[in-house]
Amino acid sequence: MAMTKCKECGTEVSTKAKECPKCGAPVKRKTSVLTWLVAILLGLWVVGYIARGPSNDSSVSSVAKSESTPREVAMKETKLDFSWNKAGFGNVMEATFTVQNKSKYNIKDI
Repeated sequence: MAMTKCKECGTEVSTKAKECPKCGAPVKRKTSVLTWLVAILLGLWVVGYIARGPSNDSSVSSVAKSESTPREVAMKETKLDFSWNKAGFGNVMEATFTVQNKSKYNIKDI
């Protein structure tokens, strides 16, 4: 059993005692490493939870989810095909690209 001095009267007090037997002052206990570790991890979790921001839950209406931007619609409705072959004594690649846009939006800068 370890002994420590009382902060108030200087009497030797057991570290397991709740208060000094002479003056009645409470004996301060050191915080364990495990307690500090748990507190730090809990603090980091809270900071991460706050920093993550609002979550995308299912409360968003299905109408908002089904609406797409013109770019998304055009990309879904566009088909790109290509083929290639060797030309010029096998030293040159010749490519043919075909772009089919079936959406109502125009595409530029492919």
